[in-house]
Amino acid sequence: MLQSLDDIRETALARVRCMGVGKGALPTFGYSEQSGRMHIEIDGDGYHYVGCERGSELERRTTTDLEALLYWICSDVAFGMGVAYEFARRDPAKDCRRMIFARQTELLGQISPQWAERCAQEQALTLQKNPYDDLAGLRATLTRTLREKGDTQAQAWQAALAQYPMP
Repeated sequence: MLQSLDDIRETALARVRCMGVGKGALPTFGYSEQSGRMHIEIDGDGYHYVGCERGSELERRTTTDLEALLYWICSDVAFGMGVAYEFARRDPAKDCRRMIFARQTELLGQISPQWAERCAQEQALTLQKNPYDDLAGLRATLTRTLREKGDTQAQAWQAALAQYPMP
């Protein structure tokens, strides 16, 4: 039997509190803000984790497994916290995902070691398709600097690539 929206909210809140955040970090329950923020719906097909913005549905994941839904919620909260953590400690010489992913996994580990492992596996798949690029920030900064000095976009980019090659 599926849990009610109120029960899911309370369970999710208890989990995210383990990461040091409150209900403001949660998705909405039963309605969409139409802002891109995720929301939860329930129907005969199960639990739906949905993102909508300005009338367009951007993402929908469906499950009948409450633990899967809770993982999606907490993983997204932990990712957002990882982004904020990285932004406050940015190192332009490193791919920002290094710090984001490490923080996300660490935070999920405060809830469940299995969730931390699952997250690490998902991150590994992402990195297989899109490897770390520690020079991206340096390339972008040099490109912008050269553009401001009058180089064309193509000239600036080629100079940045020469100094900071792609992986």
